[in-house]
Amino acid sequence: PIPKAFTFYEGKMLKICKTELTNMQSKDKCGTIISSKDDCFFVSCGMSSVIKVVTIQAEGKKVMDVADYTKGNSIKENVILGG
Repeated sequence: PIPKAFTFYEGKMLKICKTELTNMQSKDKCGTIISSKDDCFFVSCGMSSVIKVVTIQAEGKKVMDVADYTKGNSIKENVILGG
């Protein structure tokens, strides 16, 4: 829980609070958002693995489920986190 993993999304810090490892595989570059849903998003990782992100903390905001974040924001597919 501390320290949390973090990255940058659209120029702002995004802390990754809760993830789940999936059985999906991806050939996309590490950090690429490969799929986005209302309640989670999927990010490609090393060794072709994919994680499901379910809880985040946007810069200046409290920890929240991705479902709550997407009520007023969007998570865009094919974006590479960190840039």
